[in-house]
Amino acid sequence: MKKSRFNFCRKLRSLFSEAFLVLVVTFFVVSCGKLVDDFNFDLVMTPDWSSEFAIPLINSTYAIGDFFGDSAIEFVQTNPDNSISLVYTSDEMYSSRFEDIINIPDQFFNYQSPFIAPPLPPGSSFEIMLEFPITIGAGSPEQRLDSLILKNGLLQLAGQTNLNRDVTELTVKIPEIIHSATGEALVMVVSLNNPGGQQTNVSYDLSVPISDYKFIFNNTSYSTKNQITLECMLKIVGDNNPDQSPYNFSITGSFSDLEFEFLFGYLGAYNFSLTDSLPITLFSKTIGGGIEVGPDAIDLIVDVKSSTGMPVTFGTEYFYAYSPVNEPNIVDVYFNGAGVPNLLTIQSPDITQVGETVETHIDFENNNLHEAFNIAPEKLFYKFVGITNAEGDSLSTNFVIDTSRISMQLAVEFQIFASISKFIIEDTVDFDFDKNIENIDHLLFRINTTNGFPLNASIQVYFADKYFHVLDSLITDPDQTIMQGAPVGGPPEYRVTSTVHKMTDANLTSDRIKNILDAKKMILRAGLSTTNEQLVKIYSDYTIQIQLGTIAGIKIVNN
Repeated sequence: MKKSRFNFCRKLRSLFSEAFLVLVVTFFVVSCGKLVDDFNFDLVMTPDWSSEFAIPLINSTYAIGDFFGDSAIEFVQTNPDNSISLVYTSDEMYSSRFEDIINIPDQFFNYQSPFIAPPLPPGSSFEIMLEFPITIGAGSPEQRLDSLILKNGLLQLAGQTNLNRDVTELTVKIPEIIHSATGEALVMVVSLNNPGGQQTNVSYDLSVPISDYKFIFNNTSYSTKNQITLECMLKIVGDNNPDQSPYNFSITGSFSDLEFEFLFGYLGAYNFSLTDSLPITLFSKTIGGGIEVGPDAIDLIVDVKSSTGMPVTFGTEYFYAYSPVNEPNIVDVYFNGAGVPNLLTIQSPDITQVGETVETHIDFENNNLHEAFNIAPEKLFYKFVGITNAEGDSLSTNFVIDTSRISMQLAVEFQIFASISKFIIEDTVDFDFDKNIENIDHLLFRINTTNGFPLNASIQVYFADKYFHVLDSLITDPDQTIMQGAPVGGPPEYRVTSTVHKMTDANLTSDRIKNILDAKKMILRAGLSTTNEQLVKIYSDYTIQIQLGTIAGIKIVNN
């Protein structure tokens, strides 16, 4: 029987570590580790023969820090006046790299030009220059490309001529395409020899990788914007072949697989989006009830990092708070007051800060998140839409690097300043009662609290089977207050003025114990309200002392 009683005591500790935790802690969104750690196994009394034995379960004092486990999205912040804020921080959202946003499409060109070659004595030479403008387009027509440094690209040229000279050399030069290392212009040379003029046409085909080159564009006028010049020099050597002028020259070409490393100029408007959601874990177990957030209790902070040398303006396609239990279920969030469009312009590096990242920090203190939090939202959902060069200043100079991108992170700082009325929280945990308790006649649970928090709380624990059919409950009066809220002073501090003691007993008879032997689940439900349902604040020096124990009545069986 000693072993049976000891196992049952351990089960009681497990039961109340969950049940009482919901009462005190769920409002603060915590794990149960602290209460579990405070169970004192050494104090469990298991006498050999007694009609009753006592089991002390908890005897500890807790401050606000004991009820929170900082996580990646939530931490507790102590403000200068020692009031407490919950800070919810989103994951950092990243735009695509701008090499994926700004696409330089393949460029194609095709020219034909007649030319006259004068009669040439054998051995003499003559040069003819044919020039063809090529416009490079990277996107919208308002773009002005000043320079483009490539990390990948291919130039392909092909064409023909009906020139009937024994010896002719074609030199193709593009002065605006310069080798990044040598500083020399791109030059290609190909032979167009036609011995005896026997071929009707002489063809050529060239392919040159341009990954190590940069484009310096001719933007001296609007008509030459984004232009480079294809210079085709024909060097003709005289011979005895007949003169058949005028001749024809054709050239077809393409720039393909262009990928930039740096791009300078006015780059125009590009759109991109950042989408995410932010869990508000404070309300994750809510099933109903009212909350009213105090004025100026919530700040919305947006931090943006940009390595993109373009002005960027953000708006929101949507930004709303969602609650599955409290109407109106969805509340739109406005940064600068209800009905005002959500807009923010971020700082970007200038032309002297190529390769650097510039940060923008905006605190939207005039937001309407207090209205959104009144529905106890489970999450905030948002989609930011960014646009570059929203003002359309085509005389400005932008730049991007292939790795340029923009990141954004949100923080919601909620100073716990609110009134709560009949706020209901529920959770479910697995449970398996020790069947070896046939000698237990009754259980009396006694809860003593000395509360320095301005929170009233009632609790109910339902025992259910694996199908969630309720078998019995722990407390016969579900509206019974287990924890009495401490009295609160007036504004602006709304501080607790004294602690309050409350003792509560809950009794399980042997018949009710039998009801829950097949329990597999505990449904834990807590009702919370602030003292007198008034506005309160939570301060770092608030504490609550919890003493939880049980007295077990034992059936003594004489052999």
